[in-house]
Amino acid sequence: MVILWSEFDSRLSPLLIKYMEMIKMTKLKLGIPNGSMVDPKRGGLSYLLEKAGIYIDNLGKNKPLEINIPWIEAREARPQEFPALANMGYCDAYFCGDDWAKDWDLAGIESKKILGLDIGKVDIVVAVRTDILGTVIYASEYPNIALNYLKSVDNITQLGIKSTDRVWLSDRKDKAQLFPSIGKTELKAYYKLVDGVIEASQTGETLKNYGLVVEKVLMSSECSLYSKKELDKSKKEKLYNLKNMLEKVK
Repeated sequence: MVILWSEFDSRLSPLLIKYMEMIKMTKLKLGIPNGSMVDPKRGGLSYLLEKAGIYIDNLGKNKPLEINIPWIEAREARPQEFPALANMGYCDAYFCGDDWAKDWDLAGIESKKILGLDIGKVDIVVAVRTDILGTVIYASEYPNIALNYLKSVDNITQLGIKSTDRVWLSDRKDKAQLFPSIGKTELKAYYKLVDGVIEASQTGETLKNYGLVVEKVLMSSECSLYSKKELDKSKKEKLYNLKNMLEKVK
């Protein structure tokens, strides 16, 4: 029996497609942060990756990412979203700050720290205006870290936080109010919309420029490699290959 190539090809194509899908499924889906964390002049993650022989194309170009490591699929997002995105299956491992991992952890979404990279270091601090007698309203990009702090210092067991779209306000009867911020948090204190901030700071210079004084350091943070709590054996092996590559150059 003679089989024409066109017939052979039509029989093989579904198998090839299935095989390619299996290969893709076994790749480690790696979350690459966009923004300052990959800026060589700021977070330095891209420089570290290149030292490890990992090159990523299309960062910040509104295109799917491409990576030169065949067993990794690179996926882009904001670093503060990665713990939640990993929980939803978007990625298996990712780079983000310890601060964002902690904020999501306090919300009940756990992640596993694989390797601290010694870059992107900041402190999460409580800073207040110098012209107030008592702090009652805080702004923060870290709603869960901030809420956890406010509960501890004011001995409040129930802050009564309410959510209206992106703005959260507590009842007036409470001792403190929290305004979740999505950027330029110091400005909200400078223009007296809030009395203090719970914010990331590298040197403290920006806070000082806006008339804020650091009251307390809540935690230190660095850019780290994280993963979901559970990975299958194949992806776990790839994750630890990646860890070894980074460990040699950090």
